[in-house]
Amino acid sequence: MKKIVLTIIIFLNCAFICFGQRIGYGYKSNRSYSQTSEENERIKCDDAIKLVERKGRYLDVSFGGYRSDVIEKIRWYEYDDILYSIVYFKSNIYKGYIYGGWKYNFDDYYSIKKAFEASESKGDFFWKYIEKAKIDCD
Repeated sequence: MKKIVLTIIIFLNCAFICFGQRIGYGYKSNRSYSQTSEENERIKCDDAIKLVERKGRYLDVSFGGYRSDVIEKIRWYEYDDILYSIVYFKSNIYKGYIYGGWKYNFDDYYSIKKAFEASESKGDFFWKYIEKAKIDCD
């Protein structure tokens, strides 16, 4: 009986290690979306958004609310230890724009998210802290 239990434990451990799964949340991934086969080839912005939404870990959403004439919401994601924000503007609430590339750290993410939510001018905060980190895509 002990031999069977030991065999099952070894098999389950090997399954996690062999297939690259992490214990807890998340997964292993390579950032192949930023490395293309040709130097001039670039990822489309819609594809980058889909990649982050599908493979990234959704963190939270911040709303612009009545205080903002510009920002509808910001959806926060972590993908491959990088923090991304997908911003939706009030001019077109169905089209997202991807920003980020910051090294993911929960404290830093939480600080920028809370600072955005507490800011009097969501647009000013966006232009000062987030817009500079626009992802270079087509």
